[in-house]
Amino acid sequence: MSEIDTSIRQDMPDRRGAMLNGVLRLVAIGAMALIASTLLSNPRITGLLWGNAVSATQSQPAR
Repeated sequence: MSEIDTSIRQDMPDRRGAMLNGVLRLVAIGAMALIASTLLSNPRITGLLWGNAVSATQSQPAR
């Protein structure tokens, strides 16, 4: 092996670390997507986002 091949191999991250980094990144993206979808399904929060907030009395069903 030449010196260039050896230096390239030393600079490459190990596969286990790279795979762990990728898996952690996917988990973080999934968690953020789950949080965002949960927040956007809440009518009070979406009302705050779009400017037509629903008060606590309006969101209660009539008895």
